[in-house]
Amino acid sequence: MSDYISRQAAIDACFDGWNNSADDCARNIKSLLAADVVPVVRCKECKFRDNDDFCTGRGFPYQLVPDDGFCDKGERKE
Repeated sequence: MSDYISRQAAIDACFDGWNNSADDCARNIKSLLAADVVPVVRCKECKFRDNDDFCTGRGFPYQLVPDDGFCDKGERKE
């Protein structure tokens, strides 16, 4: 998975009040800490969503789920 940083942090790393070269900018960006993120699997792409739009991944009773919903059990269809 790719590393993610905030847009503002990248801008600040390049324009810190000095005339940074492209190499300085790249070095400063590489030194930033990456955000702690995980990929999200939306319900419409999840293998636990059945043909009637119910989620079967959390056990019974099944819940009706929207296309843009998501949860921590989501797994992408193969």
